Parts: sequence; C-alpha cells; structure tokens
Amino acid sequence: MPGEVLHVGDGWYVVVEAAAEAVLMVMPRTREEALRVAFEVGNRHFTLAVDGARLLVPDDPAMERLLTRLGVRFERTRAAFLPLGHGHRHD
Repeated sequence: MPGEVLHVGDGWYVVVEAAAEAVLMVMPRTREEALRVAFEVGNRHFTLAVDGARLLVPDDPAMERLLTRLGVRFERTRAAFLPLGHGHRHD
C-alpha cells in the first residue's frame, strides 16, 4: 500500500510509492451524479477510485463510452489508481 514502510535500515528506509497510470478522471457536478457514475461503473464490474472530489476509472474504451453516454465531465490523465474493492471483468 502506498506510504507503507517496507524496511528500515541504518540511516535509510524503503517506502512504497504508487505508480501513475492512465485513468479517466471524472469531475461530478453533484453527489447524485457521483453516485450514478459509481453505480454504472460497478455494474460493469470495473473498479473505481475516489480522489478527493474526483472519481478515477481505468482508461478503457468501455468506460469512455459510458461516461460520454452519461454526459459527465471527464478527462484523461495519469494518476495513482487505488481502487475501492476488487471488481472483476467478464472478457
């Protein structure tokens, strides 16, 4: 887990850092919109991360189509992706 100290030595230590990866960053306008996005993403067995007021989902064509269809604001970015739960795919 990011921030976890793996080893402490004499004068040094090793800490886990999360690598940035390609994600779609959703900026919901309302709480209801955020809940709708979370429901729809989970209903498709994708994972979702919460980053402050933003929601992060994998940068995937199916997610891009979903977010476009829902009419929510989103953009491509790179960020540490620490999803809630473990989702699964059917493909």
